[in-house]
Amino acid sequence: MTHNNLVRGLIIVGAVLLAGCGRSQPAAVVLQSEVEPVLSPGEIAAHQIVDFSLTDSDNIEFDSRDLRGQVWVASFFFSTCPSVCREQNEIARRLCREFGPKDVRFVSITCDPQVDTPERLKDYARLYEADPEEWLFLTGELDQISQIGQESFQLGVGYRTHSDRFVAVDKWGWVRGVYDWHDPRQLDALKENLEQLIHEDSSPFAASDAVPLPGPEADGPWIRDFTLTAGTGEEFRSQDLLGDVWVASFFFTTCASTCRAQNDMINHLHREFGGQGVKFVCITCDPETDTVERLSDYGKLYNADPDEWIFLTGDMTYIRRIGSERFDVPVDRRAHVDRLIVVDKAGEVRGKFNWHETGQVARLKALLSELLQESAEPAKE
Repeated sequence: MTHNNLVRGLIIVGAVLLAGCGRSQPAAVVLQSEVEPVLSPGEIAAHQIVDFSLTDSDNIEFDSRDLRGQVWVASFFFSTCPSVCREQNEIARRLCREFGPKDVRFVSITCDPQVDTPERLKDYARLYEADPEEWLFLTGELDQISQIGQESFQLGVGYRTHSDRFVAVDKWGWVRGVYDWHDPRQLDALKENLEQLIHEDSSPFAASDAVPLPGPEADGPWIRDFTLTAGTGEEFRSQDLLGDVWVASFFFTTCASTCRAQNDMINHLHREFGGQGVKFVCITCDPETDTVERLSDYGKLYNADPDEWIFLTGDMTYIRRIGSERFDVPVDRRAHVDRLIVVDKAGEVRGKFNWHETGQVARLKALLSELLQESAEPAKE
């Protein structure tokens, strides 16, 4: 992915919430909390989606350019999710029944393509009596889907981890709104927006009026080293970990299931490797809630030694950039991928591991043992 394309993932179209739900364990968590404001078109960073191709439930190539001239609503899901995705797609079905006859298309993209083959998506679509002329279910390679989420919709998307937002796209491929389907008021706002978009005969966004993409020129150099605030109230600088092996992750304290399970796993790793010099760095993705005081209390739940296991907070925009630029993972407000990221003594990312999977945890442990024996300058290939 190019530098500029990655930067697109840093534009804030709206406050984004990832939602995931797994087969036996969820990949991320949806919390219905305070209502976030709906952004009007004037408040959205003007951008057209990056055109993309995927495969539909009839195993036919889908090209997003084929939707030019139609209003459409995009969302992400996966078929084995028995709760959040089912609820989301039930709402999508109601919207489709109301707006499908008005030539609004609905596009649902899986974030578990290994399972969600065209055949499976075809069966899944039947559950909702989805007319393929009005509601498309798409699959492809996971890396490609994650890139589409980031580049086209500025939403974080990972393995069985997705935004619980509907994205309204106009006839010219411009994103015109991002809506939380948990909130009836935002659903009403989405409907009002769709009615408006249906009747537009020209785009209100001229190319010359597009808001410039943020990047190094606007936001400073591409992030490698970063500075945040620890639960102790002290400044934390990632460069101070040079010479240490460390494990980074993202979480938020109000998540009572996945984040707690993830931190239980970190606690297990901390007991095994903390005494050997491995540090653990957990960055909140809900800094508005996760103040220094709250992180301090949260750390006490695990009897975490603040010199070995560090909980961090800071500005949400900056945390998004840390996720995207430093670790190459999608991070949004109350949103994170379920990966533990291993960094060596020279500050290089050496691996990302799904803590749900026993085999990957074993490989993570093996890598930590290996890195502890390395010098601060790993051998060059």
